[in-house]
Amino acid sequence: MSVYEVDLSPVAAIRDADLRQDCIVALLDQQPDSPEAAAAIVRRCCWTHRRLRRRRMRYDGPLPEVEAPERTGQASTPVTSAVFALPENLRKVLILRFVAGRSVEEVAAALAVSEPSIVRWTKAAMKIIRER
Repeated sequence: MSVYEVDLSPVAAIRDADLRQDCIVALLDQQPDSPEAAAAIVRRCCWTHRRLRRRRMRYDGPLPEVEAPERTGQASTPVTSAVFALPENLRKVLILRFVAGRSVEEVAAALAVSEPSIVRWTKAAMKIIRER
């Protein structure tokens, strides 16, 4: 069965242009041999797209505003100095996790990165702070 013989009406019904394009590319790449195989490819594309879209969701809640102690006139402790010496992405993760009390899922959504990245960044930041 040629890809040109595949019924594309299910793909045409998809409103998301990126998903529609991904489905057509997958159909062209995999060249299904039956309508059932084509439907399976389209379903797989839809599930993959949905899973990736969930990962990219942004957290809508307010992000905490935390300033360095030097700017606020407060005394700086070794831990706060170490936190504010971290790279921005690691500092944001620690502040969201431990100051704002957000879960790994919420931090991942707020920063638009994957949950494993948040866990990895938290470990890296804690390691840097321990070494100082």
